[in-house]
Amino acid sequence: MAPPQAMPESFCRLGPAPNNEADFSMVWFFTRNRERVQMDTFYDNDTTEFVIRLYYPDGSRHVERFASLDHFRQAVESVEKRLTADDWMQDGEPFFIPEGFPRRGLK
Repeated sequence: MAPPQAMPESFCRLGPAPNNEADFSMVWFFTRNRERVQMDTFYDNDTTEFVIRLYYPDGSRHVERFASLDHFRQAVESVEKRLTADDWMQDGEPFFIPEGFPRRGLK
């Protein structure tokens, strides 16, 4: 994981993903001291993949994509555990953004 630093205000916004990659479905915030990590999870209808995107305080980001809902769920739990182990605390409840849902039925 990237080393923490101050987080730009632009990471605190809700709305379309950068470069119109997809719409958000869930947004989590984790804090440690005065720093913040943002985790977005969504379904990318264009690629038919589940996506986890992490924004770190130093401006870097990490993206993971999954074809399977089960692997995606396991990865979300793993990220949460990793952040908690690194002393990040979830800051409130995740924001639910309905535009990130699949346009097709999931198997």
